[in-house]
Amino acid sequence: MINPHNITPSGDSAPQQAYQQTVEAVLAQKKSHADGLSTAEAVGRLKSYGPN
Repeated sequence: MINPHNITPSGDSAPQQAYQQTVEAVLAQKKSHADGLSTAEAVGRLKSYGPN
């Protein structure tokens, strides 16, 4: 169901917050999955973004 208050001026639906989406959709957007990141992906992100 689309809330009319969530329509942008262009007529598109406004982006949903993470809590409004399925787990699968959020994981896909974050390029992750329920099992976590692969070792290669974790190493790549550490190189790109540094430690927490």
